[in-house]
Amino acid sequence: ATIRGASGRRYQAGRMPNPTVGYTASEIGNDKEAGQQGGFVEQEFVRGGKLGLSQAVVSREIQQAEQVYAIQELRVRNAVRREYFAVLVAERRRDLAGELVRIATEARDATEAGLLREEGTQIELSQADVELEAASLLLYDAEQEYEASWRRLRSVTNWGDLAPSPLAGALERDIPDLTWDQSLSRLLQTSPELSEARFAIARAQAKAPGARVE
Repeated sequence: ATIRGASGRRYQAGRMPNPTVGYTASEIGNDKEAGQQGGFVEQEFVRGGKLGLSQAVVSREIQQAEQVYAIQELRVRNAVRREYFAVLVAERRRDLAGELVRIATEARDATEAGLLREEGTQIELSQADVELEAASLLLYDAEQEYEASWRRLRSVTNWGDLAPSPLAGALERDIPDLTWDQSLSRLLQTSPELSEARFAIARAQAKAPGARVE
């Protein structure tokens, strides 16, 4: 909406002012006379190329607004990606915790069976119970974090009815090999925040010729 508004201002900045057509009258009825009456036409003529200079200023404003839009778009995309990977991490953590519970359950059952065969001790069974309880607590925490991560993903996507389900993708796949110098170079070349600042400078510079002419 900001970009569209600036585009409208740029169009208007290049147009000549509208002419004024009117009617004027004075001293009507004095000495029973009609008084002074008449029409008039006025037109302001903008000289010195000020219309083009004004358009140039608004053009920089549009470019600046486009970079602000790009900044916001990147923020939204990054927020969605961040929460997407958070769900993947929570999903993996939940699955691993479930596997721990399965292993702890099997170990506890095997210990109990050995105790019945007089091949173990009550201490070993108690230790297996403790390990199973610890694994169950891990699973509970993992399930809670999984639900919370899905709530955050629904929030940033504005997809309120999105039900938890397995996501496509893998945590270990397609990890880019980033270096500091390459990342810094790409940032300096493509950062919309830097571009927005440059267009803000260009907009301020574009005002100077118009101010001189004025």
